[in-house]
Amino acid sequence: MYEVYKKIKKETGEAKANEAIAYTIDNTTTINLNERIAVYAADLSLKTGLAMADALIKATADLNNAKIVTSDNHFKDFPNAEVI
Repeated sequence: MYEVYKKIKKETGEAKANEAIAYTIDNTTTINLNERIAVYAADLSLKTGLAMADALIKATADLNNAKIVTSDNHFKDFPNAEVI
């Protein structure tokens, strides 16, 4: 949500960013960071070179059988990611 809000607010303004967040809240599942995700993310970062935030996103998706939909090319080689 951080990246969605930030990018849309920067490009189109706060009203559109708030609309995007409302849509995201209604159409996705939010998963809280926990110890399991944090440790898995640290291992992923060491293995792949992903920065902390990207490693946390990837770890969360991996451990919850979720798909990553992003415009971030750091995810382009991961099978559970759709880069748009």
